[in-house]
Amino acid sequence: MNHKTNNANPTLTIDDIINEIKSKSEQGDYVYRGEPKKYPKISSTLYREYFNDENTHIDFEGFDLRNVQREMLNVAKKHIGEPPQGLFENLVVGQSKKRFIENPEPRSIINSDELEILTELQHYGGITNLIDFTTDYLIAIFFACAGKLTKDGRVILLTRSERMEDEMIIRPQNPRHRVIAQKSIFLYPPDGFIDVSENDIVYIPSYLKQPMLKYLRKSHDISSETIYNDLHGFIINQKVHYTANKEFYFGFTFQYRGHNAKKNSPERREAYQEAITHYSRSIEQDSEYSSVYYNLGVCWMHLEEWDNAWKDLQIAHDMGVHLPAAFHKDYPGGIDEFKEKTGIEICYPLTVLLGC
Repeated sequence: MNHKTNNANPTLTIDDIINEIKSKSEQGDYVYRGEPKKYPKISSTLYREYFNDENTHIDFEGFDLRNVQREMLNVAKKHIGEPPQGLFENLVVGQSKKRFIENPEPRSIINSDELEILTELQHYGGITNLIDFTTDYLIAIFFACAGKLTKDGRVILLTRSERMEDEMIIRPQNPRHRVIAQKSIFLYPPDGFIDVSENDIVYIPSYLKQPMLKYLRKSHDISSETIYNDLHGFIINQKVHYTANKEFYFGFTFQYRGHNAKKNSPERREAYQEAITHYSRSIEQDSEYSSVYYNLGVCWMHLEEWDNAWKDLQIAHDMGVHLPAAFHKDYPGGIDEFKEKTGIEICYPLTVLLGC
């Protein structure tokens, strides 16, 4: 299945995606990476810092990302001092630790203790030349679906070869909670990126992202809380949570204005439309924010956009929101009070969903 096929087939299901990944995985020994959209390359954060923009990327003979990584490591070492003796003795770098440490490859220009520093930097969200992969395709699916709900995600399958084990795969000696939860391994590609065949990429259509996240949470206990299961993970994602929360309250502010505006006034409609804009931005940042979907559904009801109202209220219901309790908290008199305050009669299917 290729990217065109996914876009052209709006009937793909969760099982279709999972079965495709499982089928491909049977053909070899794979590690997986999930990305929320199609990036130009499968690359490290350090690579993207220097080559993300076609117009301004670094382009001169002799430039080497490994030298940049070396300079960054030298600065990092000043912040941690000399490591205790023996701290890195058990570091595993593929299957050839002894050869790697005693006779490092010329292209690697990095030693074992520095690799451990790199994995620490990666854990804390630093910019490195490492690329995160996981041994669990379900976790890769989570990363492909979390965030950027309007974009198709993708899962990259990478065959583990003997050469890769020897030269590129890094397993930290002291993995943190989040590294364990994500079943992470790190790749250290000298040039900052890797190439894979299009046949080794499975695309997840944007319309399946939210249902897939729900499936992963209910069936496999895979969610933001379990994947980022430490404070460091929260800090890295704090900006996302903060932005989602901020947009939620902006949306609520405009919804409140609409609630207090006169019936059928332009101000009322404009307020609800503005609320929908902010709620939608909140979901783009944090797709698991269940309260937003309920509020969105109510705003759509005020605009008499019944299909949109049904869709978002159904999502809220599926995420655990008790719709009758929420609606009667806003309108204790149910649909009669809603009609009295808005002049709008709620259509029949929604009255059932709302428990009226």
